[in-house]
This record gives sequence, C-alpha cells and structure tokens, in this order.
Amino acid sequence: MQSQTSIKLIKEIATCEHVPALLKGEDTHDPALKFVANLSKYTKDPDLVVSIVAACLPPDYGGDTLREVPGMLEWALEHSDAPKQKRKTQFDLLIEFFTANNINLIKNQDDKGCLQVPILDGGHDVFVINSKRGKLFVRRVLYEQFKSSPRSNDLSDLVNTLDSIAIFEGEHHEFKLRVAWEGEDVVVDIGDEKRSIIICTKDGWTVGYSSQVMFLRREGYRALPTPTKGGNLEGLRNLLGIREDHVWHCFLAFILNVFRPDGPYFSLMIDGEQGSGKSFLSTVIKRITDPNQVEKLRFPRSDRDLMIQASKFFLIIFDNASGVKQALSNTLCSIATGGGFATRMLHTDDDLMIFNVCRPFIINGIGGFAYNPDLLERGIHMSLSAMDPDKRKTEKELNAALEAMLPGVLGVFMDAVVMALKNHSTTATPKGIRMSDAAKWVAAAEPAFGLVEGTFVNAMRQSQNETMGRVAIDSALGQGIIKLLKKSDGQFSGGHAELLQALIDVGANESRDPFFPTSSSRLSSELSKLSPALKKAGIVVEKLPRQNTGSRIQIRFDGTVDYHEDDAPNREF
Repeated sequence: MQSQTSIKLIKEIATCEHVPALLKGEDTHDPALKFVANLSKYTKDPDLVVSIVAACLPPDYGGDTLREVPGMLEWALEHSDAPKQKRKTQFDLLIEFFTANNINLIKNQDDKGCLQVPILDGGHDVFVINSKRGKLFVRRVLYEQFKSSPRSNDLSDLVNTLDSIAIFEGEHHEFKLRVAWEGEDVVVDIGDEKRSIIICTKDGWTVGYSSQVMFLRREGYRALPTPTKGGNLEGLRNLLGIREDHVWHCFLAFILNVFRPDGPYFSLMIDGEQGSGKSFLSTVIKRITDPNQVEKLRFPRSDRDLMIQASKFFLIIFDNASGVKQALSNTLCSIATGGGFATRMLHTDDDLMIFNVCRPFIINGIGGFAYNPDLLERGIHMSLSAMDPDKRKTEKELNAALEAMLPGVLGVFMDAVVMALKNHSTTATPKGIRMSDAAKWVAAAEPAFGLVEGTFVNAMRQSQNETMGRVAIDSALGQGIIKLLKKSDGQFSGGHAELLQALIDVGANESRDPFFPTSSSRLSSELSKLSPALKKAGIVVEKLPRQNTGSRIQIRFDGTVDYHEDDAPNREF
C-alpha cells in the first residue's frame, strides 16, 4: 500500500499543473497552496512536503512561500474531510427548470404520464412524456437551458423517471382530442404552436387561448386554419362537384356531426366508381375538421388494430375499403356510439389493454364494402357520380383552391355550431332514424345554412334507405327471398327449416355465394341481421306465435315496392 501511495505521489509531482509556476519563482503563493493541497492526499509528513516544494523552487529563491508550507499543509488536512458540494445531475436540472416554469407532471384518463406546459394567455400544451414528442421536449430543455445533450440510455432513464413521478404522484386529468365541451360551450383546438382555440357559445364564436380543457396532441397532429367570418360554401361545393342537393346536405350534416363533442357520431360511407373523387372528398372533410399528417388509413384486419387506430386519431378515414367483415362491423358500431374493448396485452399472460373510445369515421370504396344493417343504420351515405373529364383538375390545383377557401369554410361551420347550441334545447328529437342524439344536433343547425326544418334528417334518411335497400336486394339471401315471394303470392309463413328448404327449392343460391346460410340456425341469425335492410326494400319479416314445432316467421311484400315476375323492383332505393 505504501509503495502505491509513493507512486501516486511521484505521479502528482510529475504531472501537477502548478509545478511550472513554482519553477519560475514568481507569484508562488497560490500555486504552492494548490500544490500542497494535492500532496496532502498522499502524505501528511510536513518535512516531506516542505522538501518537495523546495525542490520545485529555484535554487536562488528568496521568497516566503517555503516558510508558509507547513501552515498550508495543516489547512489542507483540516479541510480534506469537508463535504463537497454535490454536482447537479441532468434530472436535478430538469426538475428545477420545471418548477421554475410551472411545468407540471400529471396523468391522463389512461394513467399515462404527461407534461403540462404553460403557454401564452393562460393556456397549456399537454403531451405524453414517454412519446416521441415528450422525449424531444426533454432533449430541447437540456440543450437550450444547460447546453447538455443526454446519451440514449440516459435519456431513456430521465423519461422513465419523469413518467413514474407523473403516474404515481401527479394529478389526474381528462384530456380531449380536437373538440370538447367546456360547460355549455364547444371548444375546438386549432392545433397551432400558440395553442389557439375556437370558443363557440350560444351568442357567437371567437378565437382565444385560455381554456380549462386540456387537449392532447399526438404525433402527426396538424393545425386547422384560423377561421374567418363572412365566408360561404359555394366555392367548396363547386370544387367538389356535388350536384345533388341531398348528397350535399349529407356532406354538411356529417361535418356538423364531427364538431359535436363526445358523440355519439354518425359514420360516413362514400361510394362511387373510379374517378368520382371519393378519396379527395374524404381528405377535404379531414382538413376542415381534424387535419393530420396521416390523412387516410388502410382498413385494419383485426379488432385490436382498429381500436388502436381509433384511440390515436379523432376523425379516422379508411380509404378504398373493399369489404368490412362482420366482426369489424360490430366494432365500428361500438366506436361510433362509444364502447369499450379489451384484449390481452402482448407478451403477457393476463394483462389487458383496455380501449374506450367514441369517434367519427369515414369509409370510402367502390360500393358493396359494408353489408351489416346495424352499421349502415348508424351512417350517412353518399354516392358520388363520376367527375366530368373536361372539368378535372390536378391535385395541386385542387389543394391550392381548397387552402385558399378553408378559413372562410371553417368560419361557416363555426356559425353552424353556434346555431346548434342556440337551438338545441328547442329542437324536437327526429323520428324514424337511428342515432337520435347526433341527428338532433345537426337538425338544430339547419337555420345556419338557410335550410327548412327536416332537411338534414330527410337527406340522411333517404341515403340510408337507398343504401340498405340495395344491400337487401343485392345479397344472395335477399335475392332468394324475393324469388321465393314472387312464386308464393308475395308471402311465406313457416319455420326457419321450412324457409331454408323453400329457398333451396326455388334455386335461391344459384350463384353459390359462400355466405348463403346452409343451416336453419345460420338462416335465423342472418335473417335477423338483414331484416332492417329488407324492410327498406319493402319486405317485412315478422315473428309469429310460437308452436310446438318451434318458432315461426312470416315474410311478405308490404306493397310499397312493385316487384314484377321477371323484373327488378320498380323503385329506386
């Protein structure tokens, strides 16, 4: 041990930065004081220290420093055990900065840690700590305030520690996406860096910055235009090429529906041939209501993926859908009305991921992508005609024209939201249509567009009837029932087994559709699902009193549609 100490002492003498100053023999007090303090780490012998310092001084040195060395050593030894001031870590610096700038660590309704950052005029920016945005914020603070840049592992540790503090010590808050209630008012998050919001009351709307609502901005979140007053929608309608009034009214109704906080929401089903502008129409609605870096999504293959997408976006667009499976149709119904979904968390045995969302969504495709009557009755339907080739514009031209008119367009819809707030309590709940809460909201806004009472609901009801009627008569089961009724004087009564045999006898499934029911239990299930659509097509399915042989049903034409023997039904749905 003594030899190691001697080696360290020799190394200190050979490398000490204060020795050159002693060798010069001028202004030697401070260098000697620091040199002695370093030597005191390895020896307490005053004679040895004096001899070392003497060896570092010039031979002709005549100053007082050498006589002061014993006192220097004594002072150094007295203070060698004094506690040193702890160097602040990057975490300490962050916490001090957060405290000084009123940045709070809180948690949301999903128990995820979040940062609440104050901005101008009393507003707040809120984002998840353990996200790309959260990590970037931590890096920016460390760099801009302390010129420090954490390594990857250190950044991960910092973020995880902040996340833990927020989860286990932070206050609980409920965050919203894009649109929310604040008392009886509607607040819309514009999404710009200033955290601007649109505040809609019964008396009008304004653009402000202060609100008690906390909006969560996820990756890809983009800003709405700042709305302006005095706009109109004529240019937008011409740009979209929507000629039919009822289709235009469905378009307006859906956008109004999106600006209703909390839902339930109508979905929007857009069908049309190639070149009818389905995708562009979808993105226009997205830019008016909820712009995002990701404008359109491919339709997911599982309930899990569907719920994850719904939890990340406010308005969801499923582009070019070719078919919606029954299970996914049921999940979409839950998303539209607000429902929960639980699935096993990956890489665990019994942990659950729980989703509880209510979102508006758009599905577009070339017809025949949705068949579930329960989903269809929750939707607004738009069938688009092919665009005139002579009037087609490039995507660049369309986007430029749209961007120019968006502030005025958004202002018009904010006027409509104000009208909905003003008239909602005196507007009668619409009859004969599902989603009555959403229908009442859009009906209350009709005067803002100069429309007569019932315009929106009638347009939506017409679109639903047309779509569901087509679904009924286009399905293999629907075609089979029509064929059977034509050969049975317009009526059938009996059990499900008898109905299945009767359908087989008339050659109901000549196309060999794989989804055609092949058992009486399957037929009972499929008929229950198709009954609402059949009713729109003028075919009534009723349950008859149960007999000893089992349940019985009656299927009949209701007389509203003229079905000829060899022709298609004489009514346009």
